[in-house]
Amino acid sequence: MFSIILISHGQMSQGILHSSEMIFGKQEDVVAVSLNPDEGPDDFRKKLEEAITSLGNTEKILFLADLWGGTPFNQASNLINEKEKGGDWLITAGMNLPMVIESYSARFSGQDPKDVIKGIVGEAKKGLRSSQKNSTRKKKNQPLRLRRPAALIYQLAAKFNTFWPGSTPGFCTVRLPLVGRRRPTQTGSSLFPITLPKTSCVRT
Repeated sequence: MFSIILISHGQMSQGILHSSEMIFGKQEDVVAVSLNPDEGPDDFRKKLEEAITSLGNTEKILFLADLWGGTPFNQASNLINEKEKGGDWLITAGMNLPMVIESYSARFSGQDPKDVIKGIVGEAKKGLRSSQKNSTRKKKNQPLRLRRPAALIYQLAAKFNTFWPGSTPGFCTVRLPLVGRRRPTQTGSSLFPITLPKTSCVRT
């Protein structure tokens, strides 16, 4: 089971360690190292070396850093580059709580650090969400555009028998019932129009 070192500017790494253990339980060979405002790169490196010495497994270590290119990341990268061959030390940045929890799960399953990097980065990205819903309708009362094959739309139109003559040569219009939370069109109708090639509107 590989070791994990959480590194950050300030007390972020300590906070994530505390929060992750509230969720996943107390972890063996997981430590947090913080860069304080009154410390420089050499001070942080010394603390990092002491943290490594305190670990039970120093051959396989996964460093999780808060920021790519920051002092904690750079000092850990220097140690990795200077390390002699024979062990697996890896580092990734963008640390958040989902990433740390996923790394706990991965090491309990017996994976090596090099095998879990992709998975923990994916979990970190999944954790980035917003409560604001995306909308494809930029203007109020703008007709809804569906990304459906013409054949499927034709089947729905045929079911509800809602063909309309097209105003554009070579095209016709069908109207389909609104479903879910979609709003009615500008006319107040419960149907919204879709323009299709005329060949898609010919019954067979």
